[in-house]
Amino acid sequence: ESNSRFGIRGQEDLGNGLAAVFTLEGRFGADVGAIRSTDNFFQREATVGLKGSFGEVKVGHARSQVELALGGIVPGHRVADVDLYSVVAPRHSNGLFYSYDNAGFSFGADVTTKGGALGNNEGVTGSKVGYGLRLGYTGQVGGNVTLLARAAYQNDGTPVVVGTKTVKTQEWGGLLAAVVPFSNNSLTVGVAYAQGKGNGSGFAGGAPVDKARTLSAVIAAGFGSSDSAYVKYQQRKGSVSGATAYNGNVWAVGYEHNLSKRTSVYADVAYATIKNTGGHANKGTATGYSVGLAHNF
Repeated sequence: ESNSRFGIRGQEDLGNGLAAVFTLEGRFGADVGAIRSTDNFFQREATVGLKGSFGEVKVGHARSQVELALGGIVPGHRVADVDLYSVVAPRHSNGLFYSYDNAGFSFGADVTTKGGALGNNEGVTGSKVGYGLRLGYTGQVGGNVTLLARAAYQNDGTPVVVGTKTVKTQEWGGLLAAVVPFSNNSLTVGVAYAQGKGNGSGFAGGAPVDKARTLSAVIAAGFGSSDSAYVKYQQRKGSVSGATAYNGNVWAVGYEHNLSKRTSVYADVAYATIKNTGGHANKGTATGYSVGLAHNF
């Protein structure tokens, strides 16, 4: 997610290795200086919690477990930042979140109030508790090669009607990537796969599906400390009772040059083909591009 953001983050030492933390962060349109009309102000994260040797515990609105597991490996800005998940929510609201990292291993979990996973149907009749689990490992293998492996399962709890069936929106997925350094350069190769059912907002048309599959692959190269480039591919398929509801493919390439540790210029191009959109246009293509300046502070 490479949209412009504004946030406040703080930490207070409570002694004995314990600290209180909070994060408030939201997206906004730098071109018009306003939040997007469909977003809440702190839609990326709004949490408060405690962290220490036991890990971190926080409550509020934050990234969900499938998003944490499958995100963070595919580069790109704007038109090329296609989500790896396809049906479950990228963030949970009204939730309790826990994370722990030690010696390269990571674990995460969250649980929401009944109907609170999406933040807009808490207490609605028929709604269920949302939850997610995540496991990961990052470490060196075979010399200087860094291996990254993650897996997650998530159930948003909210039932949706697919054809004549009522199903819960849920998804599982995994990611495997390797970073190979050579000379002053590096090469990253990664693949990710996710499968689920339920909410179809990740697909054109937005209709619920009883089977959704997302396959992603990326090759990225770093040239010294200032330049990087990537090529990535993603395929999404959704079906209802065995009939195809959506079949789309996205190719993207990009280049980024660091002007400093916190500032860079970038360019991305993405090309998408859609073979079926569940009752909308039978097929179509689209090309998008982005050129910009990124500054992190």
